[in-house]
Amino acid sequence: MKVLIYGLQSSGSTAAAFLLSQRPSTIGVLDLFCDALAPELAEESKSHDIVLKATVSDKWTLQQQIEAFKPDVTILQSRNLSDNISSMSTKRHRNTCGRMDDKVAMYKALDKSL
Repeated sequence: MKVLIYGLQSSGSTAAAFLLSQRPSTIGVLDLFCDALAPELAEESKSHDIVLKATVSDKWTLQQQIEAFKPDVTILQSRNLSDNISSMSTKRHRNTCGRMDDKVAMYKALDKSL
């Protein structure tokens, strides 16, 4: 099974990916860099469960990550948005792969569309 976890930076998505990756024979990609598209996987990896975490960015949309990774399950990771914004605002990487405010707006639009 392939699982895609998608959320804002500081949303807890890395922790969720880590927890899901603890099953035996599971491959965990805990922090796909925000300007990277989900990779094509080697044939050998198809015999394992795979958990991939990607974050909201101005480079790739959720739909593009889904099309590239072809997950069986997609999880939109969220936490209280004001707490998420407070946490993000203290991080140096808050404006990496897009301004923080723009990424929050993209996430809000995505959340409303589901």
